[in-house]
Amino acid sequence: MKKKSRNAGYEDFDFIGEDAVLDLNQYASKPKKPQRDWLRLAVNIVAPIAIVCSLFFILFAPTLLGTKVFGDDFVEKEGMFVPIQGTEGEEVKYFVISGVHEDENLTDVILVACFDIRACKMTLLQIPRDLWVGDEEDIWYPNPANKANAIYSNQQEGEYSPLALNRKINSHFGLPVDHYVVLTIPAFRDIVDAVGGVWVDVEETLYCTPYLTIPRGHQHFNGEIAEYFVRLRNYPQGDLDRVNVQRQFYIGFAKQMMDMSFWDIQSAFDKVHEDVKSDMTYNDFLKYIQKAKELNPEDIEIYTVPGEPFEDGEISFYSIHKQEYVDLINAKFLPWSDKITVDDIKIIERSNEYENAARDGKSFKDK
Repeated sequence: MKKKSRNAGYEDFDFIGEDAVLDLNQYASKPKKPQRDWLRLAVNIVAPIAIVCSLFFILFAPTLLGTKVFGDDFVEKEGMFVPIQGTEGEEVKYFVISGVHEDENLTDVILVACFDIRACKMTLLQIPRDLWVGDEEDIWYPNPANKANAIYSNQQEGEYSPLALNRKINSHFGLPVDHYVVLTIPAFRDIVDAVGGVWVDVEETLYCTPYLTIPRGHQHFNGEIAEYFVRLRNYPQGDLDRVNVQRQFYIGFAKQMMDMSFWDIQSAFDKVHEDVKSDMTYNDFLKYIQKAKELNPEDIEIYTVPGEPFEDGEISFYSIHKQEYVDLINAKFLPWSDKITVDDIKIIERSNEYENAARDGKSFKDK
């Protein structure tokens, strides 16, 4: 098949050819050196363009760079809620990345990314969707609303859902939050397609539907198949298996992004930015993408909240192992901050019958 030109749809304009002669001397009162004539022509053309571009940058660049690049214009009423604690300086930044249903009531994916800009490293924390995050009185009344995946929709009146999740990460997980990114399922599919699909090393054959089986091995996913892959729930160990499968996708996606140029990444996200919610400005987006392009696979590590699955009534939950969690956070997620203690973690440990059942984290290079 003939490859379509990047300029398809545009007219071709013919400028001065190699055999054409441009005689400027006919307009002069006396002969001039050709070199000076060409120089004067260049100055006369370039100078006005440079002036116009400079004026445009001075007048409009601050506005454009300071404008949110994603489709998010919700503003909470100032003073109504606890301020979200972020970081100071540019040594490290924290991002909460969540994937939500079309109705935006539940999250299928919650990731906290610690981007250590100074050391050029990134560490990802997977928060299982079934993680129990209820209060003391909730122990007596088993309710799916006490799962981490319901935080997004359990906001207070007037509170913005992404910020409600950020506050929970602050108060219950002991982590700062600087920015958030929220993807709906359609946006997730579109992003995967926009980057050209993702290659994933599937560890076990997955039977997603009666009509869709994902075989074991190195597989290429489009957006639709990727959605089935990360949202599948029927696993023997519930959330433990689910977060491991999702981890396989994150690694493939990150490697795909590393192989793309900065301009290709920007072009891909330009296609979907209106379907993504984030508090980042255009300047933020460009800055972090440029920094992330410097990462190598061995610079990225991924971990899961240490813990184990448990049953309460007929509801499946996941319990944190608090001491193991604190040890992990202090070692991997707080490179330039004060360390935390068990008392700083407001999540109640519901079960600790086994050693940490979550798989140990590794760098993307090890996968």
